[in-house]
Amino acid sequence: MSISLRSLALVTAMVVAFALLLPRLGLPITVALTIAATAVSGERFRWLPLALIALGMAVLTTLLFSTALDLQIQVWPKWGN
Repeated sequence: MSISLRSLALVTAMVVAFALLLPRLGLPITVALTIAATAVSGERFRWLPLALIALGMAVLTTLLFSTALDLQIQVWPKWGN
């Protein structure tokens, strides 16, 4: 069994980035950015499918966590203070 160190480092970095960005940017923006950053770091990607997947996942996670599960999660960024 072989583990790619690049993939392991990328997954770890995206988990840390998600945790740091969520309180500042809110759920939809954080999800879209982490998906985009992960996809762009790969060998092959296309912009349109990436944008559609990031948008779709941002909407779905927001609906799932904040609406369906009623979790107290930062949905939108706090601008200003």
